[in-house]
Amino acid sequence: RDPDWTSGVSHTMLKICKVAGPGVTVGTQFTFNFSIVGQPSLAIAQMTIPAGPESIGGYCYFVTGPYAQGTFIPGQSVTITETPASPILVADIRSSTASNLTTDFPARTATTTLGAVPYNDIYFTNGAIRTLQICKVAGRGIAPRTKFTFDVTIPSEPGLSIKPVSVMAGECVFVQKSGGQA
Repeated sequence: RDPDWTSGVSHTMLKICKVAGPGVTVGTQFTFNFSIVGQPSLAIAQMTIPAGPESIGGYCYFVTGPYAQGTFIPGQSVTITETPASPILVADIRSSTASNLTTDFPARTATTTLGAVPYNDIYFTNGAIRTLQICKVAGRGIAPRTKFTFDVTIPSEPGLSIKPVSVMAGECVFVQKSGGQA
């Protein structure tokens, strides 16, 4: 039986905030799917949320949970997945209330165990495809066109694998990141 307000079980709400990062127009729509870990039969409606200005923390909406008054039960683990919107990437996923947030930037996913607080919040920030230019100067003792190899790491997307980038001294190359490819 589902817990309800009269059973003495506390309830919580889930708030999703969508932030328009660099290169993303305020008002751009993003779709989110939700699931309660280990309870696939509990239906949670998909939501579309517009990206709001970074200066105010984005636009925030409460997710309608499967229990009384659209709530969730503290202690439940919830997975939130943003539907891909190419060429826009996830730049950050964070929470001011979750102490156990796990994220997967390439998969656009966050999972958290809901706390016994009035509401739990998750902020998704997106950014447009970024381009990196690497230039290698042929300094003293370095012959022009000597090959150098650079490893590229994107801290906001841990685990993302980008092939090493080769640059000849005296030249520049562009590295474009999109959908996990360089």
